[in-house]
Amino acid sequence: MARPPATVPGIDKAFMIHDFTITEHYALFVIGPGVLDVNAMLTGGSMLSWQPDLGIRIALVPRSGDGPVTFAELDPFWVWHFANAYEDGGRVVADFPSWSELSMAAGDRRAASGQRAPVRGQFSRVSIDPARGAATITQVGEQASEFPRIDDRLTGRRHRYLTVGAASGQHDLARGEHDRLMRWDMSTGQSQAWDTDASIGEVIFVPRDGAAAELDGYYMTLARSVPDDRSWLYIWDAADFPCPPVAKVAISATVPNGLHASTGPGSPAARPPAIRRGRRGPGRIRGWWRRWPPGTCRSLTGGRSAGGPAGCRRSTGRSPASCCSPPRWPGWGCGTWPRCSPRCTSGPGPGCPMRTRTGTLTTAGSGWRPPSRAPGS
Repeated sequence: MARPPATVPGIDKAFMIHDFTITEHYALFVIGPGVLDVNAMLTGGSMLSWQPDLGIRIALVPRSGDGPVTFAELDPFWVWHFANAYEDGGRVVADFPSWSELSMAAGDRRAASGQRAPVRGQFSRVSIDPARGAATITQVGEQASEFPRIDDRLTGRRHRYLTVGAASGQHDLARGEHDRLMRWDMSTGQSQAWDTDASIGEVIFVPRDGAAAELDGYYMTLARSVPDDRSWLYIWDAADFPCPPVAKVAISATVPNGLHASTGPGSPAARPPAIRRGRRGPGRIRGWWRRWPPGTCRSLTGGRSAGGPAGCRRSTGRSPASCCSPPRWPGWGCGTWPRCSPRCTSGPGPGCPMRTRTGTLTTAGSGWRPPSRAPGS
């Protein structure tokens, strides 16, 4: 360890602290009224006890290890995840989704008394004055949300934009699931949103190579499409948001809903794919698709043969569903491409999926729908 541990005084209970955030000089902890209760757990009760009478203490711990810990008190609320924090003159500012009780979704929750109590979520900003040991909390937005993220390069420094997941109310989602991507502009206090057809995970920002601007890159998230439970990677151009995803990459295996996500530098093979615009559609993933000559049949295992579905069956042992061939299925118009959908009429573009080594890439468009199987397959 570079420095010895810093002691935070006055912590006399097993408080549940799920997350914290940092600034240039401080580590910021919200010590909320969620308490780990092992005795209750051992007797069949809840492991977490909500004790609002304890209030909230915000602790600013000097990262240098020198100097006292500063506390500021507020009325009780709950926070799971922080977007970021930074120092603004003599104050410390932090942004995060907050909850009226220990919950991760709005609605009714049974309190310790046995009564149903409403749970409200909002997006909040807290401002702390370390010199006075005082704090104020401001409601930025009323919609419940979670999993806030910024451009990670700005961690601990002033940010302008951040994203969160929220529920649009259009789909039958489980509690805590989100189908809406929201972006807050913290300089104006305004938000923009895009409603998806999927349950989306935590959204990460991936800057373009060499980019410096806060929106010069892409938003990416794993998603589970609601109609058919298929797994996808959704990609938005951050500069154009709100907008449809510039690409949706199908994942051949089912990916269960997760909680958090991250990205980082790596080898070219491990980096997120570069997106470029093309004449045939709003976007495509460089190097992840390949045009096969007309009349060519490509199997799902990567083999190819001439002769349409029959040739595919002979060479791979697979059914015609593994191939696309205009002579066998006239009117589909997508025989040049390894896989087709009824809406695909002229090669890759809106509504036209492309089979890749890792799944199916479908460029975004107003007529997009998941790839369909061939007739009779």
